[in-house]
Amino acid sequence: MTVVPNIPQTLEERLSISLADLYDESLGEIEESLQINFMIDVNFLMKNLAVSKCLDKPLLALYETSNVEDLKSRKNMIKAVCVKPKSMFGHHHTKMSIFLYKDKSIRVVVSTANLIEEDWNDYSQGVWISPSCPPALDKSKGESCSGFRSALASYLGAYKLKDLEKWIQLVQGADFSQVKVCLVASVPSTGSSEVRKWGLGRVGCVLQKLVSAEVVEPNWPLVVQCSSIGSLGSMPSDWLESQLKVAMLGNARNTQSKTPLLMVYPCLKDVKDSLSGGGCLPYSFATHRNQTWLTEFVHKWRADGRKRSRAMPHIKTYCRLSPDWKKAAWFLLTSSNLSKAAWGRSTHQGKGQNILSYEAGVLFIPQLMIQKNHFDISHLASQEGEKLPFPFDLPPVKYESSDKLWVAEYMVQ
Repeated sequence: MTVVPNIPQTLEERLSISLADLYDESLGEIEESLQINFMIDVNFLMKNLAVSKCLDKPLLALYETSNVEDLKSRKNMIKAVCVKPKSMFGHHHTKMSIFLYKDKSIRVVVSTANLIEEDWNDYSQGVWISPSCPPALDKSKGESCSGFRSALASYLGAYKLKDLEKWIQLVQGADFSQVKVCLVASVPSTGSSEVRKWGLGRVGCVLQKLVSAEVVEPNWPLVVQCSSIGSLGSMPSDWLESQLKVAMLGNARNTQSKTPLLMVYPCLKDVKDSLSGGGCLPYSFATHRNQTWLTEFVHKWRADGRKRSRAMPHIKTYCRLSPDWKKAAWFLLTSSNLSKAAWGRSTHQGKGQNILSYEAGVLFIPQLMIQKNHFDISHLASQEGEKLPFPFDLPPVKYESSDKLWVAEYMVQ
């Protein structure tokens, strides 16, 4: 998780990181880098590049919104390319970095943070950092056991940008054999031929293939934690349960009714008691008034174990946990909020899906990572390598009767 400077304990936590740390020479001497994000503050980015002595290193930035005009007045090596999906409801929402080092190895970072100061200083964010991926001695080999290399190359290729051709070649030529997570991405798409490559189609396919039904009982809760919510329909069965939940059960429709679904999203009091307010939580009252049924599912943001209860969550996670809250069948860290635009909605009787946004996440599956059926998420875990460092407290705390779900309009009251 990212450090929160106003919470000193997070600066001491071993599993905390800053943006400047990603450019630190301890990870390798950077030759150039690629930043893919929704929002980029170039002044904040350049300040961190300066701290890391990387201002003279070429950087390609793909963004949707940015103050790129500030680049014109400053000497820099940044090339910025604006990416905006065709749909007004879609966004270029991925948060990903790829670093090329002097030794020609590459490293991939997938996070939930925009490249802006408040995201890296004030909010709870998640970051996954890959091992170093050296050039493959044999390009026909070096694929990850999860297919990460080909999935990443496909994702970059979906942009159809000449500027990315070099990065696609670097990915295809690297040895990803030490990468054990699955890439789960979304790109704007409407067809049926690539349903299993993106969004919910991808999640359902991977979980059906890699997470055996024998290791997950139907009563294991599905826990959704996000920083924003889209228009989901007038009933849970419109999309949340009929599409997202089914996909995240590995397409097991026959167990859907037996599986509890819990949602972690801050209440008004959580935000009032926080360090920096609810600026990272843009869910609107106009949307909520059409789906008040959500209050049946919501639980408070509590992260005392990671010292971040007062740092509102911009992190997004989805996971399947045991009823005693000690095991995880899988865990997904992603840029995708709870929305049809991010995950896609089924079309053509389930043969196609409509996705509006660019998103990216990494799926942790214990069978691939530790050759066991479950991650240990209990505080009594004896072996750190088998313990999944969880971003919030368990079990989730249900809203009290007096609690109100946070909506952005509270910021102007």
